[in-house]
Amino acid sequence: MKGGTEKGAHEFADRVRLLVDEFGLRPLARSTGISVGALRNWLAGGEPKLPHLLALRGATDVNLEWLVAGRGPMRDGNDQNDGEFVKIPRYDVYAAGGHGAEVLSENIKHSLAFRRDWLIDEGFGPAGIAAIGLRGESQAGLVNHKDVCLLDLRYTKYVGEGLYAIRIENDLLIKIIQHPPGGGLRIISRNDNDFPPFDIAPDQVHQVTFVGCVGWSGGSIPRPRLPRELV
Repeated sequence: MKGGTEKGAHEFADRVRLLVDEFGLRPLARSTGISVGALRNWLAGGEPKLPHLLALRGATDVNLEWLVAGRGPMRDGNDQNDGEFVKIPRYDVYAAGGHGAEVLSENIKHSLAFRRDWLIDEGFGPAGIAAIGLRGESQAGLVNHKDVCLLDLRYTKYVGEGLYAIRIENDLLIKIIQHPPGGGLRIISRNDNDFPPFDIAPDQVHQVTFVGCVGWSGGSIPRPRLPRELV
């Protein structure tokens, strides 16, 4: 889908259909934060709001003018989301591998190109991948200070022990998370001498938002098995 105006994309529903065909309905919903119902509504002729258009543009790297009005190329001629490479958005946000870092900005800083076949081998889906940075030493040896992490955004809830990016109030953290016998969540750092574990009670779990699961940071990081409803 490089260059040129896409044929059959005269209506907004047609352009959404092209994106759904490329990424898949549910992965596209997860990577944009847009509900499946909203996407289906647009496929049926509904009209989106500006924040939704910006979310679609950011997750799929299409040209905004093409998305809004069907004018110009779907993507620039040097686009790498076709064929051999996939462009992963690198967000201008850092998670804390420590006591917490306030999220001040979530703009896309630039894109990182990865081979499509490598992403598949690493267990990532066709969409729903984001790159963020880490600051802090709590996960040293697993993910180090200033490392870039690839997040699998399909992990929108706890599904088993793993290294997750989570949001607690305004703080974005990368932590090992377990499910303790009494329920709730146990938040663990690899460097537990300086960053001791703490528990979140079952009635407070709703305060934790699961952003994704870290699947790579200079090397593969095991993820728990993804349940069928999140695939």
